[in-house]
Amino acid sequence: MNVETARFGTLTIRPEDLLMFPQGMLGFPEMQRFFILDHTAGPFRWLQSADDPDVAFVIIDPTCVVSDYAVRLNRQDLEQLGLDADSEWSEDMVVAVIANVTNPHAPTVNLLAPICICANSRRGIQSVQHHSGLSARHPIGRTTSKRQAA
Repeated sequence: MNVETARFGTLTIRPEDLLMFPQGMLGFPEMQRFFILDHTAGPFRWLQSADDPDVAFVIIDPTCVVSDYAVRLNRQDLEQLGLDADSEWSEDMVVAVIANVTNPHAPTVNLLAPICICANSRRGIQSVQHHSGLSARHPIGRTTSKRQAA
């Protein structure tokens, strides 16, 4: 399928590369179809909306910033991902966080609301990690542990 994007022009995406976010992303509930694009260099990638050509998020593996970053998912999160609460879900999960690079001298990442994608179901959610003590604007620069980031 062809998808129009503001940053990358027209892209041909295989249907199996689409990720479904049943609840959308925070602030974008109507956008439910996304796909991931590699960035030209570095650890960053793009989470591009297939529903709106202007919406794309810069994402990064959170362990690049916080070495022991971990996500806790509740039963509702697991259901949205198409997972059973008793299954070993961590092996099928891809976790990313949104980076804010509008100020290249002080980039940050949102550790508070990671993006969790189940590779098998091709479903994703953005899960707010209530009571984690983590920041939505954690500075990128040096790798820390979760205890240091809080």
